[in-house]
Amino acid sequence: MQTTNAALVVEAKHAQRMLRPKEVRRRLGDISNATLYDWVAKGKLPPPVKLVDGGNASGWPESTINAIIQQRLATTQVAALAA
Repeated sequence: MQTTNAALVVEAKHAQRMLRPKEVRRRLGDISNATLYDWVAKGKLPPPVKLVDGGNASGWPESTINAIIQQRLATTQVAALAA
């Protein structure tokens, strides 16, 4: 089955942007690579998704990282109000 260009355009519009570890580390406060994977090991972050079967490239859906940041902001705001 061959995919048409129109089908690829529709698929691309609905594709989730994937963030590589460097971008995730930057968004989470310029944390180190060791801290990033420590947080994964401790369950503070979900494990990355392999971007290519059998490949080494991995990343996180942008929506997942954005949700984690929003949750941390909300938690910080609630703690500040309670203080």
